[in-house]
Amino acid sequence: MKLTEAEPSLRTVQRYINRYQFFDIEDPSFLKTIPNGKIDLYTILEGGFDIWDPVREKFQQAPESGYLPATNTPALLKISENLVCMNIKLNLNVLALPWFRDVYSGDFVHEFETGICEIIRSLNKVNGLMCSGELQVNGMDEQLADFFASEPADQNVMSIMNEVEEMDQFSVVDLAKKLNISPRTLNRLTRKYFKLSPKDLATILRFERTTSYLKENESEGLIEALSFGYYDQSHFIKECRKITGTSPKKLFGKMKLPTNDLLVGNNPGVFTGP
Repeated sequence: MKLTEAEPSLRTVQRYINRYQFFDIEDPSFLKTIPNGKIDLYTILEGGFDIWDPVREKFQQAPESGYLPATNTPALLKISENLVCMNIKLNLNVLALPWFRDVYSGDFVHEFETGICEIIRSLNKVNGLMCSGELQVNGMDEQLADFFASEPADQNVMSIMNEVEEMDQFSVVDLAKKLNISPRTLNRLTRKYFKLSPKDLATILRFERTTSYLKENESEGLIEALSFGYYDQSHFIKECRKITGTSPKKLFGKMKLPTNDLLVGNNPGVFTGP
């Protein structure tokens, strides 16, 4: 299983895209997503994958292109044979763009045949997305820059995201005051734009920042979680169990890929337990 990641190089693209990911998975496996405050916009180039439907209680085949929403609930994916897939991790402020927000339902998995997916397919067909083991970021950046600049951003979305990301100790009342709106209006807006409550939005964004740091700095102890707004280590451990269903130790033990929001296993049972 190979995962190659790269960050955008153009500032206009960095505003909306966190990073590019190229998956090349040859063996059958299971993947569990970890809520991370990002929207995964994927395009399957070869093979395919299934996603667990908790309502029907069975795996369903995922469409050739679509998105995994930013939620506070993990998703379970199954690769039966092989998968070559390009994934773009979108920052939540992409929902400030009407063309994306208008089709964003917040449900797993939502088919989304956007122009971005066509750009990815065309780049892969003409030049390939990989060269000497590296993603061809410049080609993607150049085409996507115009795509993101096509419509003005909704300042309500941008303001909410900016304020939430700057708050260490999150408070619905304090955030509403900063935005000069009532807590009730704030709740309505976050559910409208992000399909999340204000608290859930802040929780997954903080958890993503924390796990990203701890993943990159493996020598650091959980005490470092306090610098991200957790009261103490037990607070972080409790939140980790609530979000992922497992302890931080087991969580980081299953992070076998470079990313901090995807666990790998040979069966679904390995993702549960203390």
